[in-house]
Amino acid sequence: MTDIPLPTFTDSVDQRFFISPFGGPSNPTFYLDRFPDEVYNKAPDSHLVRYMYSLLGPSGVGWLHKNTLEAKLRLYAMGLELFDMEKFYGDPMRFGRILEERFNDNVAGLLTREEWDTLKAKDESYRNRAILFLNAVRLGTTPEGMRYAARSGLNHNVEIVENYKWLFDSNSDEYKGFPRFGTTTSTNEFTVVPRQEVARSESQKLTVTGSPTSGQYTLSFRQKRTVPLFATSTLVDIQQALEALTTIGRGNVVVTGGGSNGTTITSSPVYITFRHELANQDLPLIEFDNQLGQSATMSIEAVREGEAADDVVSLDVRNLHNMQKALDYLRPVNSVPTTSLGAGNRNRQNWAKVQASSTYTEVIRYISGQPNVTWPSSSTEWIEKGVEKPAPRAKGDLQHHYVSYLDRNGVRAYTEVAGENPTVDTANQYPSYHVGRFDPTDTSLHPSLNINDDLYQYTPDRSFADYAEPLTTTTDANGNPVINGIYPISYTKLGGIPAIKYNDEQFWASKERLSGTEYLEIDLGRSAPVNYVICELIHKPFDIDIEYDGLGVGVKRSFRSVSPLSNRSFTSSLFYDPSLGSSWNVYQFEFGDANGDPVVTRYIRLKFTRRTSDIDTGAYSFPWSINVRNLRLGRNVVLS
Repeated sequence: MTDIPLPTFTDSVDQRFFISPFGGPSNPTFYLDRFPDEVYNKAPDSHLVRYMYSLLGPSGVGWLHKNTLEAKLRLYAMGLELFDMEKFYGDPMRFGRILEERFNDNVAGLLTREEWDTLKAKDESYRNRAILFLNAVRLGTTPEGMRYAARSGLNHNVEIVENYKWLFDSNSDEYKGFPRFGTTTSTNEFTVVPRQEVARSESQKLTVTGSPTSGQYTLSFRQKRTVPLFATSTLVDIQQALEALTTIGRGNVVVTGGGSNGTTITSSPVYITFRHELANQDLPLIEFDNQLGQSATMSIEAVREGEAADDVVSLDVRNLHNMQKALDYLRPVNSVPTTSLGAGNRNRQNWAKVQASSTYTEVIRYISGQPNVTWPSSSTEWIEKGVEKPAPRAKGDLQHHYVSYLDRNGVRAYTEVAGENPTVDTANQYPSYHVGRFDPTDTSLHPSLNINDDLYQYTPDRSFADYAEPLTTTTDANGNPVINGIYPISYTKLGGIPAIKYNDEQFWASKERLSGTEYLEIDLGRSAPVNYVICELIHKPFDIDIEYDGLGVGVKRSFRSVSPLSNRSFTSSLFYDPSLGSSWNVYQFEFGDANGDPVVTRYIRLKFTRRTSDIDTGAYSFPWSINVRNLRLGRNVVLS
């Protein structure tokens, strides 16, 4: 039998692939096992034990280890943000924010989406630098550790060049030609060289002030002039004129902007971005000859200077100071750190195709204050009279899970006698609603219908919830109560604001019949996307369908059934179940059109068809009604 040799390691293992264990600081007494008992006194009051405890205990290295562990746990859990960042890194680690990451906003209050995005971007930058610094601490005084430390302080990619390589090479018999970046002849010197991370292309903004309707203008690039362009020239016209220049060429420029209509230079600034053969380089400004009428003025400015991948990086003095602070925490005591500028070492690779594996939808609610209300002005009370503005958001809300509810313009109920696609007049000719007390057998099966009122009319308008959107009260980060996450509770006390109240036991009840179909039709007042209905129903033997009008002209309708979404809630049938503890139960219906998109309609209706086969059981051999309450409908963006 041949002996199999044991494996041997010939290369060093890259320590970056090892993660330090999530253990807290060890008790200093654990390290006493390394001291022989016959030589050292290990009594708790001995000088050795006291010295080890002071050096490695909570007042020494153990303090740093504990805080590092706590910060790592919070950081890796992604629960660290805003002022918590300073708590875990500013205090114990003395690792603060750079100038671009600081903010003065009241982050505990309500902010707009743009303000929250700005804070999150600053936090993300600070968090990434903190991760780099923790990696630097773990790697220690190695060149890789110094690179992580310098990058964490500078917030820019760097390279560490050790001076001894050039020094030894310059005195070697086999000269390799290592470049010199250092400033001394010391082997302990290392140089931090910031590198241009990626190249970027030039982008210029062309702006016209005034509202010219006549005249013309031309554009020039590197002494070549375009054909005349006009105030009505489209973005396509401008791009084609620039591409026709021999100094630019086809496909080497793209023109965007032009305002909401996306057409002309007179509606909004136009952005000219160079690409392909003219990408990743610094280019001269486009020149113009303005002969537009109505005293219109024209200007061109560079909104992004072009840079090649080998351009030298320009650094701010304050950023260099932050980098030096980060290095001083970890660098060897006898080292000599310096800084030098070097050309970039990366190139941009143009992408050929972009594809997303998922979608994200976010709802931004715009609010304008009613003119009959005197709206207060403060840091937390944000509504202004007659001014439409985005509603602020509470910290940590989920706008991509938002359900927007729709107000109704009107509602009617009618029977199948009106027809499958009735006109407005026909629907009004055959109304369906109950008046007075309900059938005695029905009230015995459903005690919630036992209402002692001979004149009460259960009209279709009573099917709706009192408020289109459910009203909930929570608190912001400062403990102040807010309604639905955005409205300060102080608004409820303003003059002109209706009092919040709920009506009891209001619902719609159809005509009492043994068979037949009842329709509950909602008029939204305008076409709107709808994919979500929620309401309360009483358990009785009937089938449910939801239909929408595909015409939208108002007088004549053409209703068609929605398509229930797969693996989503949509109850198509109800049954009488005496074991249910409550007569009323909540049901939600999630649907779309044939393509799964929200239906866009002005009219939507609920169709309830009695099942006569269930009458054979004897339970429903009497005239009975369909009952609906707390009806809401709208759009659930998660389903879109």
